[in-house]
Amino acid sequence: MTAMLSTAANRKEFVDSTVKYLRDRNFDGLDLDFEYPGRRGSPSGDKQRFTFLVQELREAFDEDALATGKDRLLLTAAVGAGKGTIDRAYEVDKLSRSLDFFNVMTYDYHGGWDSQTGHNAPLYPTAAETGTDRNKNIEWTMTYYVALGAAPEKLVVGMPLYGRGYKIVDAAQHGPGTPAHGSSAPAQYTRETGVYSYYEVCDYLGNGGTRVYEDDQCVPYAYGPGTWITYDDKVSLRKKVTWLKENGFGGWLVWSLDMDDFTGDFCHSEKYPLVNSLVKALQQPVETR
Repeated sequence: MTAMLSTAANRKEFVDSTVKYLRDRNFDGLDLDFEYPGRRGSPSGDKQRFTFLVQELREAFDEDALATGKDRLLLTAAVGAGKGTIDRAYEVDKLSRSLDFFNVMTYDYHGGWDSQTGHNAPLYPTAAETGTDRNKNIEWTMTYYVALGAAPEKLVVGMPLYGRGYKIVDAAQHGPGTPAHGSSAPAQYTRETGVYSYYEVCDYLGNGGTRVYEDDQCVPYAYGPGTWITYDDKVSLRKKVTWLKENGFGGWLVWSLDMDDFTGDFCHSEKYPLVNSLVKALQQPVETR
């Protein structure tokens, strides 16, 4: 990505080939997923060069729509949720003028890399959190993007259909902030350390795990001997959708469809229970207070 961004000529070659590729295959648009400009080995100048690319793509998409008479191709970008990433990677106000949507990856706030348990995608902070820990939640991330100049209606809230698992010593001590010793062992189907699909969470709960719903952060967790899992369910996702509608955000995205109970065999005798819950919640009118 850095090599492509490095010169105007390289970017133009990418832009021109992208328009042709999308039109030849009847796609609706392009989602840019660069994780992340100015980080993980990407030089600091990629922040500005990423803006140039977005602007050049939007100009090309506009020109293509005029030339062909077709609907303009959509232009979106998957963007990070943490303050450090946002500050180093994005010129948010400039991007907002060219992007149709920011697909905000509002998950992975906490995981087995931490020394204590914490929620994967909490809606709000806890009263006990201080300093930068209060930034690790959906409300903070989305509010920060707006403060930096993103149009709220262009901000799409990420909804995880998976959980993060930790190793804990004593199940009698549970909840956010419990000492943890790395990621949990791989689950049966996803087979990735510290990751539980939603259907694996359901299987865990059906085999002795205990569910607790955190009212302050509006998300559940599950625990049992040696294991603590942060995840989302129908209750927490409906709450998040209600919140995003009340705040005028553009919608939701999920990561990822294969993490939902796509067979309907584990959770609610329903295929894709979480996605269906999100769709129904979005269709409900916003309650006035």
